[in-house]
Amino acid sequence: MGDVRPEYVFLGFLAESPAHGYQLYQQFKKDLSGLWHISESQMYASLKRLEKRGWIAPEEKSPAGADTDANVGAGVKVDEMPPARQSRQCYSLTATGLAAYEAWLSSPSPASPRLLKLEFLSRLYFALRRDVEFAYAIIEAQRSALEQELDRLTGTDALRIAQKSDQSSVQGPAQRANQGRTMGAASNAPLLFDINILARDFRIRQIQSTLEWLKNLL
Repeated sequence: MGDVRPEYVFLGFLAESPAHGYQLYQQFKKDLSGLWHISESQMYASLKRLEKRGWIAPEEKSPAGADTDANVGAGVKVDEMPPARQSRQCYSLTATGLAAYEAWLSSPSPASPRLLKLEFLSRLYFALRRDVEFAYAIIEAQRSALEQELDRLTGTDALRIAQKSDQSSVQGPAQRANQGRTMGAASNAPLLFDINILARDFRIRQIQSTLEWLKNLL
């Protein structure tokens, strides 16, 4: 889910029970519309991708027991049906899809603000629906992963780079200006180095803030 697509959210709903497109979107809007913002057509595009991967499959009967569109039996693909018929197509999770979903559910999210907001909170939502203790395990695993990333960012090598950057910025503004006139484009090097350090510091503070938030959940 590197590009933060909501496919795993729909796998999560289908892991609980088979459902047709209309049911999936209604559940999605009811519980996760404050987190994700996708249209119904985008949901069907996600379902198509999941079906092509072999993670979900159309069922022969709807949840109510009615036969699905006869065209499916005639070899017409679900994504070639009219939208109204797609909404009544029932999907279920395949064994491959279930394995992919369980792996995603148990894997900590990368230390990215966007991924933590969308992916981690989505995983926590499904963990809570399954079992509270499992949800606590998800939170603890995420906390541990963020602490490891924080240790990496604040480790010996990172501090050495920061100290080197600090030394390059000790000179005063006038000295840097004179250096710029004599060095040309090379004068940008200390500034770019400082920007990289600023980005690292920004990331550290984001992780620290997220860790503080996670501690309140435990």
